[in-house]
Amino acid sequence: AVDTTNEDTAVEITLSDLLAQGDEADVDGSVTSFVVKAVSSGSLKIGATEASAQAWNASTNATVDATYKAYWTPVPNANGTLNAFTAVAKDNNGAESSTAIMATVTVAAVNDAPTGTSSIRYRMREVLLTVESIPASVPTP
Repeated sequence: AVDTTNEDTAVEITLSDLLAQGDEADVDGSVTSFVVKAVSSGSLKIGATEASAQAWNASTNATVDATYKAYWTPVPNANGTLNAFTAVAKDNNGAESSTAIMATVTVAAVNDAPTGTSSIRYRMREVLLTVESIPASVPTP
């Protein structure tokens, strides 16, 4: 796995994390980035910081390098070793590898707080009513 996180929590994935996950090599240069080709589960943002990161877009926001990191969030309540996204290595000359790596993340289960709904129930107690005499006819005004 490239990283670990708790369920429902975003994780930062760096170029170093992806380099360690893959077995990429470049005979005439060096691998300088990874290009995300598809998101397998959860949601993915890419940016310099988590606060400035934007949603992954295959055409305009797909590169993880020394400056831009991936911020992946698992599907709510998902846990285990999850497939996050696929990416290909890119070298300093702009060439991309033909084989993608699967970035996996180990997501720890979290004991969620219980939920419930409140309901109000009313109970009538026994009440003794005393009725005094009722006139046989009631005058009309």
